[in-house]
Amino acid sequence: MKIFLLLFLSQTTGCEALSEVKGCASGWVEFTCKYPKPNVKYQSIYVVSPKEIIRSSEKDVWENKGRVSLYHDPKNTNLRVAIKQLEREDFGDYQCKFHQRSDSSQDTEEVKLDVETDGCQGQFIQTAYRTAKTTITCDHTGNKYKFFCKQNGSICEDILSTKSSLKSNGTFTLTETNSSFSMSISNVSSHDAGVYRCGVETHEGSYRASLRKIQLKVEGGPHVVITVIVCVAVLLLLFVLILILIYACKSYYQFAEETLTFCKQKTTLTTAPPCVEDHVYEEIQQTPNSGNKMNSIYATANFPTNPSASQHYSSINFQTALTELVVRQ
Repeated sequence: MKIFLLLFLSQTTGCEALSEVKGCASGWVEFTCKYPKPNVKYQSIYVVSPKEIIRSSEKDVWENKGRVSLYHDPKNTNLRVAIKQLEREDFGDYQCKFHQRSDSSQDTEEVKLDVETDGCQGQFIQTAYRTAKTTITCDHTGNKYKFFCKQNGSICEDILSTKSSLKSNGTFTLTETNSSFSMSISNVSSHDAGVYRCGVETHEGSYRASLRKIQLKVEGGPHVVITVIVCVAVLLLLFVLILILIYACKSYYQFAEETLTFCKQKTTLTTAPPCVEDHVYEEIQQTPNSGNKMNSIYATANFPTNPSASQHYSSINFQTALTELVVRQ
């Protein structure tokens, strides 16, 4: 039944010239099917893709049909078709079928979606810091309009484009060179985080395609980085000081231990002086003289404080005492 319906829709009359659209693999593309008859109000619209039929049932609102989104815009008399994360099966012929009534014949707008081979770039992650400035750059040398948009659900909301004379809105600034174009974001905030796309758009506005997907992450400002660096430096300094103190204490205790060991060894090897009596009493017998009996005489010999001279000093004192005794006799 599905195949029969596809064949039936493809054989209907009212086809316009085939429009060519190019998109990058794994990228995002948006093309527009214009009303075949601008003065006619269409009540029912179908999109026949290479793999399925997608119906639009709402007006002035995006309808998500998986990776495909539709926006029926009666005011501008067109149907916008957006496809994200393009896969191999998405490339091919598309037909936009417009019906005035459900039972009436349809008018057809045909679009051919081919693979873009010029300027497609891989997606990447970029980090920005709060209150700072960051720049997103894309390479492209073609003559199409360049634009930047921010992903919001299934659609990409316009920010700036080279087809407009306005190249800055205060926060965002678009710059174009011969080989690239870039968008700068000043005074970055957490609100700026998200998915951005840079792409190209035809001059007639029939389609636009993303060349690169950029995931922008916003982290703490530069002052946070400086604070972290200072803290790390202080911690390293404290660590060095602690090592110095540990080494100094270890050296001190080692020196004290060696000194104590030396003192103990010296005390063990030193011999205490012998104990001597303060006074030595020696009995001197008086030799008989003239037949008289001699009384015993006691002399006291005092040792000097210098042990080395004790014997000499005792001998002198003894002789002196003996001489005095003889004289008295």
